[in-house]
Amino acid sequence: MEWVNDAGFDTLLVRLPGFTKQQLRIQAATGDRKLKITGKSRQRNNKLIRFNKELTVPSDYNLDQIRAKFEGGVLYIKHPKKNISPAMPVQENNASSTAEPQKPANEKPEDGTSGQD
Repeated sequence: MEWVNDAGFDTLLVRLPGFTKQQLRIQAATGDRKLKITGKSRQRNNKLIRFNKELTVPSDYNLDQIRAKFEGGVLYIKHPKKNISPAMPVQENNASSTAEPQKPANEKPEDGTSGQD
């Protein structure tokens, strides 16, 4: 198995040589956020091959929008990411900014007045 990461979704690649689409089953359980992949294939020598894989789907994926396709012996399971809005940028209070430094409240103005009317 291998993960391929893209901007809006991640894809799980499962290589299954010797299997056909009809021999595979994929189930998504919403309650426990599990994805179950099972398969059963009878090989040329009449040997039965079975597999069962269960994965927990992280909460940042839309479980109800997971899609799968089987092509060329590879199962592609596309996990769309939930739309997460970016956080508001935090403005840093930088000491080297161009704003005027504030004077202490008890300091007299530069024009010599006391500041009182």
